[in-house]
Formats: sequence, C-alpha cells, structure tokens
Amino acid sequence: MLSAVCSAVCSLLYAVCCMLSAVCCLLSAVCSLLYAVCCMLSAICCLLSAVCSLLYAVCCLLSAICCLLYARCCMLSAVCCMLSAICCLLYARCSSPNVIRMIKSRRMRWAGNVACMGDRSSYRVLVGRSERKRSPAGPRRRWDDSIEMDIQEV
Repeated sequence: MLSAVCSAVCSLLYAVCCMLSAVCCLLSAVCSLLYAVCCMLSAICCLLSAVCSLLYAVCCLLSAICCLLYARCCMLSAVCCMLSAICCLLYARCSSPNVIRMIKSRRMRWAGNVACMGDRSSYRVLVGRSERKRSPAGPRRRWDDSIEMDIQEV
C-alpha cells in the first residue's frame, strides 16, 4: 500500500511538474510578446522624438523668417514715415498762394509766347487741335482752357 501511495504521489508530482513546465512556457511566450511590444513602443518613441526635433527645427526657421519680415516691415514703415514727412513739406511749400500765383503767371506768359508763334506745332498743342479722334471719355482739358480759367480768377 505504501508503494501505491508513493506511486500516486509521484504521478501527482509529475503532473504538477508538467503543469508548471507548461505555465513556464506560457509565461516565456508572454514575456517574449511583452518584449516585442516594448521594442515596438521604443521604436515609436524614437520616431516621435525625430518628428518633434524636425518640427522644432521648422518652428525655429519660421520664427527667424518672421523676425526678418518684421524687420523689413519696420524699415518700410520708417521709409513711409519719411516719405510722408517729405510730402507734407512739399505740399506746404507748393500750396502757398505765392507759388500758385507764380505758376499761373508763368503759364500765361508761355501762352502769350506760343500765341505769337502762329501756325507752328507748339501753337497747335496749345489750342488742342489735332486730326485724331476723340477719346470715349470726352475732350481733354487743354492749355488754353487752363489759361482762360487763370485769367478769370485774376
């Protein structure tokens, strides 16, 4: 009877050992699978790190471009301010009554000289007679029209 009990216990222990061996094989397969997942996650992290580095480089480049454009805009703004100041100065000088009166008197003096020329081409330009067709917008303002308006103002 002792030998039957020993044989049963040995058979039971053998079955337990076989089950433990199967569990160890299963755990080994799970560990291999987890290792493969970890390797894949590590590769994904490396790829994401490379993408982040590339995006950082692009952002730095765009920032440099924006700084350059801002500097150009500031320079253009300064040029526009200078041109505006020059235009204001020129307007102040040219819009004074003395300058306008001088321009009108010189225009009338030139018209008098051209009127003495007779039938030359400069006289035809003064009176605005030509052989061309009229423009669709109507007749243009001629020099003699401007002179007549200057005489009426004086």
